[in-house]
Amino acid sequence: MRIYILILLFLPFLSFSQTQECATSPTQAQIDYLSQTRSARSNWNGPEMITNLPVQHHVVRETNGTGGLTLSNISFVMNALNTYYANSNLSFFDCGTINYIDNSSYYNFNQSQESSVCGANDVNNVINIYYFNSVSSSSGGSLCGYTRFPPSVDRIIMKNSCAINGSTIVHELGHYFSLYHTHGKTNSGTTTELVNGSNCSTAGDDICDTPADPNLSGLVTSSCQYTGTAVDANGQAYVPDPTNIMSYSQKVCRNFLSSDQYNRVNYSAINDRGYLN
Repeated sequence: MRIYILILLFLPFLSFSQTQECATSPTQAQIDYLSQTRSARSNWNGPEMITNLPVQHHVVRETNGTGGLTLSNISFVMNALNTYYANSNLSFFDCGTINYIDNSSYYNFNQSQESSVCGANDVNNVINIYYFNSVSSSSGGSLCGYTRFPPSVDRIIMKNSCAINGSTIVHELGHYFSLYHTHGKTNSGTTTELVNGSNCSTAGDDICDTPADPNLSGLVTSSCQYTGTAVDANGQAYVPDPTNIMSYSQKVCRNFLSSDQYNRVNYSAINDRGYLN
């Protein structure tokens, strides 16, 4: 019995040590920029032609050349991006061979090192994706990855294991192309979107075909069932979608983006990031 008590006592501490899904957070200037074009984004009727976008992969390894993602891993990443974002009429291609950065000082990456690593390796006017053995915040917290909303640098930072889990790289690229989390514009807290959808175009993720989401972190079971009991400002219970890639649901559950999300990505690729093409 004493063993079980000890396990229960340590469970809260174990939960805090888990990797944070996403460290991407828009600045107020970026929120203002996206809000100014909110109507254009929601009413966008994108061209049917495919937009081809260049990607440069940067694989960080130990100084002796060991570690890092393999060619097979990079192919998996590209297949995931092309499979999902084909619905946005986007196609991604390798604009050059993999750039291997063999430096043990950067193998386990901290956010404070970003300018020194990426500033020296970024390729202009392409999507630069960096892969590290681990990624941590400036304060030392473990992260899966992050990027920046437009307008910004063309850079995505990924932890190796998260890059190949099937959903996080798609999630981060969504942010890069202006998609908010389904629970809204912050990494924590809950949404201001109402369950009845009456403010869906200006609250939460500014998208009306995704249900109001109170923030699913820790509230989705391994069978992808939402277990929360939160209600909105009207007292209505949330009925979020645990399969949406831009949510904080379990990574294995996330396999869906809505039509309006795909449309917003297409707008962003052509209007915010048009220089990539």
